[in-house]
Amino acid sequence: MTLMSRGRPNKKQKIVELASPLFLDNGFRATSIDQVVKRSSISKPTIYNHFPDKSQLFQYVLNNQTDTLIAQWNRPEPAKIETKLTEVLLNSECLNFYRLLISEGHLVDSSIDYFNEGFDLLWKREATTIFADFLPFWSGELLVPYLLYQIDIQTVHKTFQRYLTNIQSN
Repeated sequence: MTLMSRGRPNKKQKIVELASPLFLDNGFRATSIDQVVKRSSISKPTIYNHFPDKSQLFQYVLNNQTDTLIAQWNRPEPAKIETKLTEVLLNSECLNFYRLLISEGHLVDSSIDYFNEGFDLLWKREATTIFADFLPFWSGELLVPYLLYQIDIQTVHKTFQRYLTNIQSN
């Protein structure tokens, strides 16, 4: 969180933090600046002072969400890749973020690029090692790059949960 000298959250960051759930739950088209005003108790002129239009707020929200995921993935405490995948990548907020990127991310191409080059490649590179062990469990003959780039995240999540259950019981 960006802080001002007096220790209060930066107003721009506060707007982003309070607008994020609206965009994640409702999407870009169904979220209005009036909803952000109501949720944040910040005046519409102040919001427009920080974000000249809704698409710029949306872009900032997407980039902020990407930064949050990178920070969660790279947290200082060591964690097994399995833990990182289940706690960071496969939690409901991250899945909602993926859905939002897939459905409406094209409205802000630079945020898609930022996400792909930042968080998406980060977890995929690290996860390749476990997915190499995971593939025989999958029972198909899929190649790791195909798995990582072509199969939707929920399919991976369900199968990965079965895999974790299997290795924990052995």
